[in-house]
Amino acid sequence: MTAVFNTEIKVVYTTVHTAAQAEELALQAVVLRYVACVNIHPHVMSIYAWNNTIEKSEEVSLLFKVSKKKLNDFLKWLDLYHPYDVPAVLIYDAGTTKDYASFLETLP
Repeated sequence: MTAVFNTEIKVVYTTVHTAAQAEELALQAVVLRYVACVNIHPHVMSIYAWNNTIEKSEEVSLLFKVSKKKLNDFLKWLDLYHPYDVPAVLIYDAGTTKDYASFLETLP
């Protein structure tokens, strides 16, 4: 592993209802080469306001690792295929190694 540089990639976080939904989104995002990798975290407890009530539900979270150049296309795709009406889609800048950033940039 090389030293960490100020090379930025994007990490996109979202949640879905089920592991099957998470796996389908993750698989398609990788197959379509929008992302290099997706981490799926099951059993996330979410508490949120929805339709004038407080809701509590178990969800599955996903972390997508995306190059800067593919971010906009990926977000358009995610907007079309995300199962929620109003998904929380959070985008973070992330520093990484030069090698990993290069790997993301060279995805076809």
